Amino acid sequence: MVTLRRCVLISLIVTSMTATIGTSRSVMASPDPQDQPRVKNVPPARTPPGPQIVENEVVVKYKEEFFLSPQDALQNRREELKKAGARLSKKFQAAVIAVYPELGILRLRLPSGVSMMNTIESLKKSDPQIEYASPNYKIFPHAHAIPPPPQPNDQKWVDHFSNVYPPPYPNLALLWGLYKIGMKDAWGIRQGGTTIVAVLDTGIDYEHPDLWGNRWENMGECCWNLNAIPHIPQVDGVDNDKNGYVDDFYGVNIIYEKAEKDRNGVPITSCIDVQQRDPMDYDGHGTVVAGTIAAYGNNYDPTDERTSFVGVSQTAKLMPIKIMCMWPPDKDHQDSYISGNLIDAVAGVRYAVRMGATVINGSWGFEAPQDPHSVMDLKKEIMAGKNVLYVASAGNDARSIDGASISMWPQKLWLLVTRSMVYGLTHKRLAQIMA
Repeated sequence: MVTLRRCVLISLIVTSMTATIGTSRSVMASPDPQDQPRVKNVPPARTPPGPQIVENEVVVKYKEEFFLSPQDALQNRREELKKAGARLSKKFQAAVIAVYPELGILRLRLPSGVSMMNTIESLKKSDPQIEYASPNYKIFPHAHAIPPPPQPNDQKWVDHFSNVYPPPYPNLALLWGLYKIGMKDAWGIRQGGTTIVAVLDTGIDYEHPDLWGNRWENMGECCWNLNAIPHIPQVDGVDNDKNGYVDDFYGVNIIYEKAEKDRNGVPITSCIDVQQRDPMDYDGHGTVVAGTIAAYGNNYDPTDERTSFVGVSQTAKLMPIKIMCMWPPDKDHQDSYISGNLIDAVAGVRYAVRMGATVINGSWGFEAPQDPHSVMDLKKEIMAGKNVLYVASAGNDARSIDGASISMWPQKLWLLVTRSMVYGLTHKRLAQIMA
């Protein structure tokens, strides 16, 4: 019950405010339109409109009875999937670009000019062991578009609450979000616990001075020097805990791990910043989210502005799961922005649940028709985690997600639950939840 209460608090914070934290970036919370004047001349957040399908890509999921190996025999299942992929590649002239043995899924890239929908229909008819074939959907991070303000001192956030941003952003108080949700009273009872929060995003800068003290460590991997501060793992290239991921000391890079590699060992992926298997953040969005959740408190160093912020739960453990990266939308790799795909997100949820996360944060979303198969897979993975709370951001474009034929996922899956949690809670109740 205590863990669930902490989870509810974190979910309220993450869905009600956004913060920025980075190597040398500033920190802020988004303004409340009811409490603050409208900011002018701020560019809108960039979210591509409508469903975004991964071009020339098809997702194929096999039924459980297809496999000769049990679910925990991941290497055997990988080989079985790769053999099936080879047969499909030959028949449909498609390339296998990623394998997910724990999910029973292949991702195929079709030749240019081949009809995706016709191929999907042909795949469904080609093998009764195929549970479904469908498009894959791009997912996009949610973030505010307001320029960063001066950084607050995390030890004196209340004293500095009366500060205002310099022109042209007057009357926007620093860290108003923490104040409004009652953190002054909540912190008087408890500053946080050791709840494990999985951040499905662009990774986390787990060496950041305001984050490394709260990073999750996978003690199932060998071997750790626990006398060092911070703890130092020994890279041995072995999947010691048999979870399907090698040397996942601080979390996992799903993009790297699931992509098939070319003859030079380079992952076959559209990402332009995925070069290694660890979940380091090279884009910034995941580090922003992690700072909102659990930037370390009471560690302000006036010589290092990166220590200026404080998160909601000052001691929660952050588990980075990298599912998004810089993605080039055109062949010239120009105007790149952050993107991922739904199947990597599903695999990320599976990892988070298996490795003990009690909160999963997803500050991203995507649009798709009602109830596609892959969305139901995402829901299934989330619901498989007992006492696990999934937190979905509301989006960037200020529109309702009720009743539309094209829906924003995964937000719509838990719309009613989110409403029931958020409405009517006072700072006194939040303090009770955190106790």
